[in-house]
Amino acid sequence: MAQRIYNTVNTVLLGWLARHRTYQLATTETAALALRPLHQADLDGPLCAVAGRYFISYRPKVRWDAGLPHSMVEVHTVGIADAHSGLGRVSNLVATLQAGETWTNAALGDSTWVRVDEIDDTFLRAKVTIGHQQTSGGQRVHFARDGKPPTNQEMLQILRHAYDRPILGGNRYQVEQGAWAAVVKTGQEQGELSATMLLQAMQGNPVSTLPVTQNSRGQRIINVTALERHGIVPRPTVLRGATLVRQQP
Repeated sequence: MAQRIYNTVNTVLLGWLARHRTYQLATTETAALALRPLHQADLDGPLCAVAGRYFISYRPKVRWDAGLPHSMVEVHTVGIADAHSGLGRVSNLVATLQAGETWTNAALGDSTWVRVDEIDDTFLRAKVTIGHQQTSGGQRVHFARDGKPPTNQEMLQILRHAYDRPILGGNRYQVEQGAWAAVVKTGQEQGELSATMLLQAMQGNPVSTLPVTQNSRGQRIINVTALERHGIVPRPTVLRGATLVRQQP
């Protein structure tokens, strides 16, 4: 998507956006906001939100944004232009979100997250929830969602926004919810291994001598929707014996 000149970062840098129309998120705060379009200063409510280095704004598909594919919430950061361009600081578009989508850069160690709860073009408002992940010992990240942890599908959605690379899962349901592929352990292989070990024990081999083993074969599951989205056409030999599934909406 082409970068649009009229956006939150540029209006702030140019001094066109009044400070009292910007909601500044505190470091430990989680806020539910109803954002208004940047060009609708006549409406009550914040025209943008700032969380750390991120600028969040609502862009309805109207007026000069009528060419957008759909109304959206945008997330920008402030970047440094090329030294020879003479532009100084510039805006970087890092995410475009629709209702029901969540974005974060957790994979890069960032703590800010944005969730779009509703986009209402009739009343020209986008309801968003913005917050910071709570970390424990720098090892595990917990996402707050009305006091409840996110579902597996929501976590995969967050990962897809934060990490635009192949995501591998360990179960079929993860592939159906957004992971690209998985090799799933099968009960058949485990049953075969168990039966072989039991026969060895019944034939007089001490249990302590039986080797500790693990699954070495598995069922390959491939997300066809993810392959199509990224324009990947695998060789037929790769698909041989694999189970192909489509991602759940």
